[in-house]
Amino acid sequence: DRHNQGRIVMEVALTPQTRVVYKPRSVKPSELFDEYLEQIEAKTGLGMVRKTHLSRPRYGWVEYISPQERRSEEDVTRYYTRAGALLAAAHLMKLNDCHWENIVAQRGGPVVLDAETLLTPTVTPSFSEGDDPATREELSNSVVSTGLLPESHDESSLPDRVIQNGFAYPKIPADYGESRNKWDNINTDGMEIGDAESEVVTPESPTNIPRIDGEVARFSDNVDAVIEGFKLVMETANNGQLCIDERFENLQTRIVPRGSRDYGRVLDAITSPESLQDGVHITLNADALLAEQMLDETGSDEWELFEEEVESLKRLDIPRLTVDSSTGVV
Repeated sequence: DRHNQGRIVMEVALTPQTRVVYKPRSVKPSELFDEYLEQIEAKTGLGMVRKTHLSRPRYGWVEYISPQERRSEEDVTRYYTRAGALLAAAHLMKLNDCHWENIVAQRGGPVVLDAETLLTPTVTPSFSEGDDPATREELSNSVVSTGLLPESHDESSLPDRVIQNGFAYPKIPADYGESRNKWDNINTDGMEIGDAESEVVTPESPTNIPRIDGEVARFSDNVDAVIEGFKLVMETANNGQLCIDERFENLQTRIVPRGSRDYGRVLDAITSPESLQDGVHITLNADALLAEQMLDETGSDEWELFEEEVESLKRLDIPRLTVDSSTGVV
């Protein structure tokens, strides 16, 4: 995704065997999360997989993480025990956005590739008239908000249910990450670009899913191990053995008001031939497609976020908003 006037993450191959990831922003939140995992390992004895970071004020380098297969059933049990511990860590540190592309299954356990939403507040706008505020608040304060646990949800434009969570085998829109169009009325004066039919597909060999001898080791078959790891970390935290210090103060952490797919729809609309023929359509499409998700009771703070989102999208960027972890200022 493009952020902040076209800046993108890049993978750099130093040798055929050595790769690193360049990020055009601070990687401090991700570094601090891995240091928290180091605490968990020291207190519980669970071997938590961590990455090497080279952090600079406005950019950073991160170790490239490749998926690895498990070698035995004991490896699978160990993997999911550490998955439970990772779930507890994400919950305790208010880390969300742990979707399937943000998790890699290594032999030693699951790895969060980017913890940029560490200590994030709950600022997600209300999108549905049917949402119950009390239920929404309860879910936002539970482990569900991490995005790790398998769950499915409806998207009105799709014929099947979508699954994008970190510990789940994903089912995603076929146009995920790209625009899919088709030509209508081919070879006639009325020839124009139309919308392709939407569908849900299963990615081939997703890297967030552990395997043993090529076979998928599913979350649903290892729930007891997940619970064991989760309980161990939560009990350790409740006993006061895990802590955060001044390094976490005034941390600039990302907030994610909407999914990238929502932003992608807007970008598709404002770069369509119709919009490019008349600039007024760019503003109309950007405003309409985001505003239709806002409810009558949406507060002024959310509308301010909305205005920032629209300005970013007009620059053809996916909006990237950050908040100060100490003051809450966006």
